[in-house]
Amino acid sequence: MFWAQKAVLDFSLPLQEGRTWKIILPLRMWVILGSHDVFVDSIQRFVKLVEESGANVTLKTIEGQNHSWDGLADIRNVKAYVSLEAGKEPKGLPL
Repeated sequence: MFWAQKAVLDFSLPLQEGRTWKIILPLRMWVILGSHDVFVDSIQRFVKLVEESGANVTLKTIEGQNHSWDGLADIRNVKAYVSLEAGKEPKGLPL
């Protein structure tokens, strides 16, 4: 095995030693995923494991989007986010 592979964790595999995602994750978790994400299969497997552990997780898949699309959308709209008044909701911005 290549040495760097030991440092990579596959979160789509079941946990070991009696640990469960329900005791590790916060009370509620939201996962957003682009349908063209390179990790789409792994993320869907991870969400299934989390659900099976009894944790409260919501998966939202955005059709036609790739990996990191939401971060790029935020970067493009940073000026609009920064100019928001306290307590105001953004209008016309992604999600």
